[in-house]
Amino acid sequence: MARRGLELITLRDGTILRFGNSEDAANVAYESAEGALLTIDLTRANGAVVVLQRLPEIEGDGPRVVTLSVDWQLEANTDPSAVNSVGIFPAGILEGSAKQRKMTRRAEIGTERRTWRAEAFFNLSAAEQPYYAAIVLRGCPTRLTVHGFDAAYAPLAPAWPQPVVGFRAVNDDAATPSFRFRVSVPVEGLSARGHAVGLFKLDRFRACSMVVFSKAYRDEDRELARYLKAAGRTVVFDICDNLFYNPLNLPAYERASRNIREMVQIADIVICSTAALARVIERETGRTALVVSDPAEDIAPPADLAKPQEAQLLWYGVHGSANAPRGMEDLLLIKDALIEAQSRWPFELVVSSNSREKYEQLIAPLPLRSRYVDWSIDGFPRDLHAATAVLLPLSDNEFVKCKSHNRMTTALNAGVPVIADALEAYEEFAPFCYTGDWQRSLEDVLARPDEARRRAAGARDYILARYAPSAIAEAWEQALSLVHSTDYAGASGRPSLAD
Repeated sequence: MARRGLELITLRDGTILRFGNSEDAANVAYESAEGALLTIDLTRANGAVVVLQRLPEIEGDGPRVVTLSVDWQLEANTDPSAVNSVGIFPAGILEGSAKQRKMTRRAEIGTERRTWRAEAFFNLSAAEQPYYAAIVLRGCPTRLTVHGFDAAYAPLAPAWPQPVVGFRAVNDDAATPSFRFRVSVPVEGLSARGHAVGLFKLDRFRACSMVVFSKAYRDEDRELARYLKAAGRTVVFDICDNLFYNPLNLPAYERASRNIREMVQIADIVICSTAALARVIERETGRTALVVSDPAEDIAPPADLAKPQEAQLLWYGVHGSANAPRGMEDLLLIKDALIEAQSRWPFELVVSSNSREKYEQLIAPLPLRSRYVDWSIDGFPRDLHAATAVLLPLSDNEFVKCKSHNRMTTALNAGVPVIADALEAYEEFAPFCYTGDWQRSLEDVLARPDEARRRAAGARDYILARYAPSAIAEAWEQALSLVHSTDYAGASGRPSLAD
């Protein structure tokens, strides 16, 4: 950083500090501008470090929350490859040796006024202080206007007397089952029970006394979990798939397994979706996992649903995964039974999934009348309620054995008959579905559809009592040791994760 033409300008006292033998100070003109703190003309300068604020000294080392906000405008960069950034710097900035902190971002050049805000956490060292909030300009823009700024840091705030829970997910796509079942439903249900709950946001994490990492075990997730735990927060790790199972020794699954093991050890509480998965977690990590089941989705039929002219047998789900036989290829396990049944009763096999390519490869060549549809939140209700029955054949492996009941209960809750292979999570629904003998079960639903509907309809009360979102919210409440308090949500003065 210490090179000719790189100036350090301190806005608060107007001081210009020169690096080395630089003679460019005269080329850096700064003056107060109307409606702005400062306007700097850098037309003839090679670069500048603009120190916005010297932060107070810290006592001791450790994680701090750093906040920085800059209201600025950069104009006409003369070097498109130049790096113009803003961030927190240690004392070495005065000698040109400072490295940027993690929260530093590349600044955008343009004619519009912009506000840059960030909140991050990282370890600060007393030996590196004082710390400065600064703008580094290289290239250089012809003009910098600063309208306002603010910077501060503080230790992570203590937990509030009543928990504020943030759910951190890998993504927030409602089309992803794990987000719907393990994040969206718990957040809505716990909120309805009076708890301050929301999606975790980094710029608001000081409000959280508890963070649930839902299937989130990437490098940045584990780093965040360690910081939160060191700061006295409760770290919860929730997982819904047996990613320890890797019979093909795939590198991606080896990494996932290592990361999950590490996350399990970091967490104060480990939660999973099935008893079978809890046993795997204990065997693989030595930790006891609490079981909170998936909710049963309640999918209403479209108002304009028309009865199909012939029977429809529906298979739906993710097309598969690399580590284990499962998904669409499970249909090949029952192809003979399906072919034999279609020779006796007319029906169409409907495959609702996320890979037409796999359908064309595996299912379309079979001597069966079949059709593929892309699964979607909007389209699936029509496919489900038009079905004569849902088919759930299952491959026999340790990945599949840990799956939950969600496809079974989604169908039964809609009153649609189900034929399924044996699965531990399906056992309690045996009175309401058909399992085992596929030829006989196909005959039952195709030859006696009204009887099959009556059998499925009996499941709804049972499912709602145990797996409705309200029941699942209560299970989450118990697992997280939250106290039901309808007076708490939205109370004045409490921290909030709401937008």
